[in-house]
Amino acid sequence: MSFLQGIIPEKPVQRAVSVTALAIAGCGGLYFAAESGALVSWSLPYVKPWQVLTLTSWAINTAAVSAGGRLDGPEPEDPKDAKLPLVRYFMPAGWAFSIWGPIFLGEAALAVYQTLPLEGVSAAAGWLSKLSPWLSSAFLVQSCWCLSFREWARDSGLLWFPAALLGGTAACLGGAHHVVRGALAAGEMSNLQYGLVHLPVSLHFGWVSCATLVNFNNYISLLPFSDKGKLNFSLASIASAVGLAVAVTGTTGDPVYAGVVAWALSAVASEKGWAKMKGRERGEN
Repeated sequence: MSFLQGIIPEKPVQRAVSVTALAIAGCGGLYFAAESGALVSWSLPYVKPWQVLTLTSWAINTAAVSAGGRLDGPEPEDPKDAKLPLVRYFMPAGWAFSIWGPIFLGEAALAVYQTLPLEGVSAAAGWLSKLSPWLSSAFLVQSCWCLSFREWARDSGLLWFPAALLGGTAACLGGAHHVVRGALAAGEMSNLQYGLVHLPVSLHFGWVSCATLVNFNNYISLLPFSDKGKLNFSLASIASAVGLAVAVTGTTGDPVYAGVVAWALSAVASEKGWAKMKGRERGEN
């Protein structure tokens, strides 16, 4: 990621524009490749373009997520050195983030599985090739979020920007989720593929949907709003999360998405998520 940091401009607004252009160009290119049929036509043996795309974008995202320097890094012992305000009403307890383990492991298995010369992969090539541009776009936009959820965005008042990128990641995952639900409904997905493909996509989609709300609350926490205003935004975020769970699960029948939202909201309700605000006087920052 250091080579990208050297390419991206120093000024915050220019950085935001550059990262946005990177995300739009990447997603636009993937859309064109999918619509033109380029992802299914390739003269090379053994591997298809969509397989290479999924594996490569997953590797890029893994490298981006592994790079340090983001605002969600380890918290310092001294609260004065905290990268984000302590007063964040919509903040999950730390244990909630353990869900990234199954997501990362599941998507690693997905990326490898879909490249294997297996009969099941060949039989599922129709929907796996449709999944690839959506999932790869999600990996790309999340990588852009990793470039943006940093001190330069916080210090320049642009913390809404990485939140918007995370929302874009959720939208792309929503497209991927639509593909896997369609394959499952059509009877084209095996039990193994449900575990290796459907499950990590659903987990990621649900968690990033909630993480988007957390990121927007991070931005609100830095604004000169009253405690009541910040609390109301948090309550609206809870209502939004519940609404998303009802809408997605109601239209797709997927219980995993609703389960992830319930996991996230349970963490928000946990005392460990807001314990640092205990003893805080009204009006303090």
